[in-house]
Amino acid sequence: MDSKKYYEIRANFQNNYFKNVKPNLANFEEKRKQFIKQSKITSFVVYFIAIIIIYLIYAFFPQSEYWIVYLPIGLSTFALAFGIGFAIKNCNEYKLEQEIKRKIMPDLCKCFENLTWCKDSIDNPAEFFESNLVDYYNSSIFDDIFKGKYNNIDFKIIESELIHISGSGENKNRARVFRGTIIKLSMNESFKSQTIIRPKAIFKTPIQNLKTTELEDIVFSKKYDVYTDDEIESRVILTTGLMNKLNEIENKFNIKKINVAFYKNNLYIALHSKRDMFKICSLRENIDNPKNFSKFFEEIFTIYGLIDYLKLIQ
Repeated sequence: MDSKKYYEIRANFQNNYFKNVKPNLANFEEKRKQFIKQSKITSFVVYFIAIIIIYLIYAFFPQSEYWIVYLPIGLSTFALAFGIGFAIKNCNEYKLEQEIKRKIMPDLCKCFENLTWCKDSIDNPAEFFESNLVDYYNSSIFDDIFKGKYNNIDFKIIESELIHISGSGENKNRARVFRGTIIKLSMNESFKSQTIIRPKAIFKTPIQNLKTTELEDIVFSKKYDVYTDDEIESRVILTTGLMNKLNEIENKFNIKKINVAFYKNNLYIALHSKRDMFKICSLRENIDNPKNFSKFFEEIFTIYGLIDYLKLIQ
């Protein structure tokens, strides 16, 4: 995409933001301040109770030889109080953000052509394993889901947590397979082969019917392994230009590792991250802080850039 097109899309985003989004944010600023006040009061009450408990422990065990009893209890009480205060703050922040998202996200998505937002499930929750994007899982949680169309390619951005549950009762185990954001691009033509990119690991999970191959990009190959059932097509797909685009996605989304799968007519990119990648507010700053929305624009636009590149080489 040339710079003229970039500035045109960015100008459209800014115009829609100031016209439709920013006016609605003012209504939430007072609510943010109320949440901050509530969190401070609750934290004060919790810490006050913790101090009373420590004082009572000291009152019942005044002798110095009992320090081994009340000191660990006192420290544990303070740690518990800190944990409760932190949990309450996070809960308030999550409630506020969800309320804001329900109100403004539809208008924010209108800043991009053909982009919608929902908190819903997906048609085939098992597709990320079927494509070998990630290892086997049997439970999934989806949060923010964006659906859009750009340059005649449909795409989805899905915040996901994929879990493998084994055993039952006391022997039940939950192992997190993936947490982060998955980008799915539906291409106009199907890939004849299957090609997978995984971060290098000491203990590698074998991928059935696929063998390893080398990347052209030496720097990228130091971080990732490639598996394919057709080395010729994989070399056609995995160009240095595509590696640069994947590096750009890593930088824009501020993540350190990705999984990639070319499967049937879809390209999947899994961005490993423990944070909410589309977080648009915080209790610590004004609701209408423009940097949060600028970051949102740049992340979506990075996907546009990848689509432009794929259309160019298609």
